[in-house]
Amino acid sequence: MTWAKLDITESHVSDLKEVHGFPTSTVPFNSMYDVKRKLPLFTKSLKSKSLYCAGYYVIRFDKGWVKSFCPKLITVERYENRGPFKTELEMRTELSRVNN
Repeated sequence: MTWAKLDITESHVSDLKEVHGFPTSTVPFNSMYDVKRKLPLFTKSLKSKSLYCAGYYVIRFDKGWVKSFCPKLITVERYENRGPFKTELEMRTELSRVNN
């Protein structure tokens, strides 16, 4: 029996800017999925201690709802939010909905 060799070079893998199907602002170094909160998370480097949420969100600050792309996990935990969304269009639709 012969096996086909799968040729995946590091450059192809490192070009992926997504975590569990959600877009990211940078190539994720360490991706994970928080099952409890249902959030795709990632870090930006080996030594990074900050976790970021992949995808688009709308977050409610004191001045109102704002759009956000790949916010820090601490921001998502502290403020009321909606997301994650896979596309900017989905996020803009939700932003319009919460502002009305």
